[in-house]
Amino acid sequence: MLRLVGALALVCSACAGALHPPAAQPSEAAVHAAADVWFRTAARSGSGAAAFQRASQPFDSAIYGDLERLDPRGQIVVVWHARTHAQQALLHQLVDRFNATNPWRITVLPESLGGSGPLEAALREAVALGRVPTLAEAGATQTAELAASGALAPLDYYVLSPRWGYAPAALGDYAPAVLAGTYLPELGAHYGWPLERSTDVLFYNAEWLAELGYSAPPATWEELATVACAAAARPFSDAKGGGSPVGLAFVAEARSFVTLLHGQGGSVLSPDGSAYTFGSPEGQATLANLVDLVGRGCASAMDRAGARDAFGSGHALVVLEAVHRMPAYEQAVGRGAAFEWGITPPPRGTAEGRAVLTLYGPNVAVFRTTPEAQLAAWLFIRWMSEPQQHAQWVAASRRLPCRSAAVPHMSAAFAADPAYERAVRLLALASATEPAVVGYARCQPAIEAMLRNSLAGQDPQGELSIALNACHISLREARP
Repeated sequence: MLRLVGALALVCSACAGALHPPAAQPSEAAVHAAADVWFRTAARSGSGAAAFQRASQPFDSAIYGDLERLDPRGQIVVVWHARTHAQQALLHQLVDRFNATNPWRITVLPESLGGSGPLEAALREAVALGRVPTLAEAGATQTAELAASGALAPLDYYVLSPRWGYAPAALGDYAPAVLAGTYLPELGAHYGWPLERSTDVLFYNAEWLAELGYSAPPATWEELATVACAAAARPFSDAKGGGSPVGLAFVAEARSFVTLLHGQGGSVLSPDGSAYTFGSPEGQATLANLVDLVGRGCASAMDRAGARDAFGSGHALVVLEAVHRMPAYEQAVGRGAAFEWGITPPPRGTAEGRAVLTLYGPNVAVFRTTPEAQLAAWLFIRWMSEPQQHAQWVAASRRLPCRSAAVPHMSAAFAADPAYERAVRLLALASATEPAVVGYARCQPAIEAMLRNSLAGQDPQGELSIALNACHISLREARP
């Protein structure tokens, strides 16, 4: 029951060295001076640490206490998460190891809420009643909502702490997009630490491509349109069951649109989080390309299960889907047409452009309770994000690691699943993230309605304007 080990355990944070308290305890007066040094060092390093933005919020002793002199010994950390079955069992193993070995005798008590929906509802109720856990798994949007409500402790000064945090070099192997994605611009601080990440890529039927005369998967929108229309005109020779051939099976979700928009060189949100920007020429081009492919019969909008089954049976040449769903696709292909398949980055706008991966995934967030309990939760996060623990966690669920130092510990997973290694190696292309702002949960349905209506024949420009207006309203109404 109270054994939540995972969700929050997986916190993707690099841990510098062993977690043994140093003899020296810097005074709290040195906090800002230490931060100055930290950011100067990070800027010079040219590493991932340079993506960790400086908080606009000042150090608040009401939140952190006398941070450098706090004693976390004997604290109990209650963790709420959404994991079940094998992931929950792995979390338990990791939590047990932390509880048995940490030098502060901190006890972590994990509790599964049985899924993301029940967890989200339980967290809202807990905040309303003032009965929050110490730590919880939360998606990017809910992390922003909880932070805006004042329920969460910013993590910035834990990260920068000379005693409890990370040196820039220790944080330097994190993917820059991972660190940048934990910063909430409207609140001026980092809330939540990355638990794991995933990204959407193109799954493609390599044998069907070869039959069509192509030796490599499509890399640009023009190439995607060419091979998709060729596939719609020439079915795969080993396709199983009934069904018409389609070049691109498209799952009309906000995440899919965001991924393709970033590939076009566009953005969803302004850097300061003050406005949605997907009404740009890049956003218009992204929607127009999808409408064109569907209109010509080269692509078809499907739900997630339908797209997977169409691909597995050999009736869909290409699908845009999450890398962590590769095991499900492998099973679908095995049950279906049993062909050779692969993954490749989403299409870029032009041949001269660059491929972009868009990262997304849950965070682990520290609730405002007591300074000692919050520190204990942070120390658990640090431990769980050490390379060995982090590698064990992400490999088990085929998620992407947040830091490169975990990769050498993933050789067994790569040997068992070469496609997973390919996905992890694509992390070098990760330079974008899903929006993490209050109100994005109400913007996503507007984007999805835009996709559905446009692909069903409504005016794309009009639908884009409607979605953009709805998202701007949600942003204004949700402002903290």
